[in-house]
Amino acid sequence: MACDLCPRNCKIEREQGQSGFCGMTHEVVVARVAPHFWEEPCLSGTKGSGTVIFSGCILRCVYCQNHKIAAGMSGKKLSVAELAEAFRSLERQV
Repeated sequence: MACDLCPRNCKIEREQGQSGFCGMTHEVVVARVAPHFWEEPCLSGTKGSGTVIFSGCILRCVYCQNHKIAAGMSGKKLSVAELAEAFRSLERQV
C-alpha cells in the first residue's frame, strides 16, 4: 500500500521496507509512553494526559528539541499488540 500518512504523500511502499522522507518503514517506533504533566493543564488535569511519542517526523524544524526522536534515531520498535497494550496501560494510569 503506497504511503499517504502525511502531506508529503511520498507513496513509498512501507510494507516492502522502503522509507520515505520521514525515514520510517512499516515498523512502529515509539520513543516514549507515559502520563504527561504540567503543560496544557486543562488537558492533563491532575493525573496527566496519556502521551505516546512516535519516532519519525517530516517537519525537520531547525531548533527541534527532540532531534534524535524526530529523526527516527531513538525509540523502541513495537508490534501492533505491544502498541495497543501501551495505549491500554496509559488509560489505566490517567
